[in-house]
Amino acid sequence: MPTTVEERTIKKVNVQTKDAQFVTSEVNVKFRVNQKDAFKVYKRYTTLDNLKQNIISNYAQKSIETVVTQYNVIDVLGARKMKFIRWQAKDLQEMLKSEGVELIQLTIKDMNAGDEIEKAIADEAVAKRELRQQNKTD
Repeated sequence: MPTTVEERTIKKVNVQTKDAQFVTSEVNVKFRVNQKDAFKVYKRYTTLDNLKQNIISNYAQKSIETVVTQYNVIDVLGARKMKFIRWQAKDLQEMLKSEGVELIQLTIKDMNAGDEIEKAIADEAVAKRELRQQNKTD
């Protein structure tokens, strides 16, 4: 079982938020099999492809669901987006550790909920910025 850094990209991860909106993203997971657990991982999954398909993909989906389902779409895609990604990475790191795998990096790209929701989030950000500016001048 190789212990070099590997990666798995999951093209369409769909998750429902607390307010019943769907968020779609592309997820990239960089990982490596822990050297001391390589034989255990080999016994369980036999090949790196099996590990990628059965564990990396499933655990990445699960870690995103664990976090995203607790919040509404504006929270997930708005100003706190990076905080949610860090929580997802921490959750995924713990899940993979139990399998003898180390998380190197979790990257979530193109996270969106469709044009209508994206516009609403942008409008909210503009309104907040305008309100802050108005409060500064008062």
